[in-house]
Amino acid sequence: MEGCVSLERAFVTNNIDLYYVAYYCFRVIFIHIVPCCALVVLNALLGINRTIIESRFCPGTQLTTSACWSLSSVREN
Repeated sequence: MEGCVSLERAFVTNNIDLYYVAYYCFRVIFIHIVPCCALVVLNALLGINRTIIESRFCPGTQLTTSACWSLSSVREN
């Protein structure tokens, strides 16, 4: 009975350290860093848009966010 046979390209077997460094760098960049940076940028844009919308609905008031939104919904009805 035979088990699994692992076949690798000659480049991988000759440069195993380079292969794993490239693999882990690719993984760190595209699996961890890029999504994290995208989340930071999207959260910043969300915060900016939220302040713009709040300034449109409650200009010059010191209301909290929930009070501002409840007043804006009352005005529309």
